[in-house]
Amino acid sequence: MANTTKKDITLVQRGVPEGNGRVPGQLSYEILTYEDEKVLNVEVPGVDPDTIEMEAHSDSISITCDRGELTYPVEAALDLSKIEVSVRWGLLEIRFPFRQARVVKIKINEK
Repeated sequence: MANTTKKDITLVQRGVPEGNGRVPGQLSYEILTYEDEKVLNVEVPGVDPDTIEMEAHSDSISITCDRGELTYPVEAALDLSKIEVSVRWGLLEIRFPFRQARVVKIKINEK
């Protein structure tokens, strides 16, 4: 699916419809997990990018087009406010950066 050039890839996960060939209504996808982001690549060959509908929820992202649909669970560590989406050569690429870790000091009161 994707031609990766980053050297810090830690996990590749593929979601291909079960059985011999494609199941109507399901989109094939690939997840690439890097140190700083997660990338969801969805196969949408022949689909006009203007007809792709996407919704981001607090715990998932939904993609719908004339070739099918996909709902992918999104973990809390991903920053949904900074999603970047592009389509090229029939591949919908969605980039989710990981949230920046934050350290909060907690004051302890003496009793």
